[in-house]
Amino acid sequence: MIYRYIKTINNNAIVASDKNKHEVVIMGKAIGVKCNRILGARIDNELIERVFVSNNNQNYVEAIIEKIPYNMFKVVELVIKQAEQDLNTKFKG
Repeated sequence: MIYRYIKTINNNAIVASDKNKHEVVIMGKAIGVKCNRILGARIDNELIERVFVSNNNQNYVEAIIEKIPYNMFKVVELVIKQAEQDLNTKFKG
């Protein structure tokens, strides 16, 4: 299968499109760093460990985010704040 780069979620996950232009989430070790991050660039199949495909018409990333409990967002927010203090830096937000 051929996938084309759309955007990076984190070091290990990206959003891409398949041959039918449907959004998918692709996971792989350091794929967000190792892939060619130019919009529409082909994703190297060697980097792909898992592909998540939505079974509805909604944007897949939004569908995933909707399933994450709110308290998990709060935990992540606390971790980021603590990391900013410990590392004396500011993360993009």
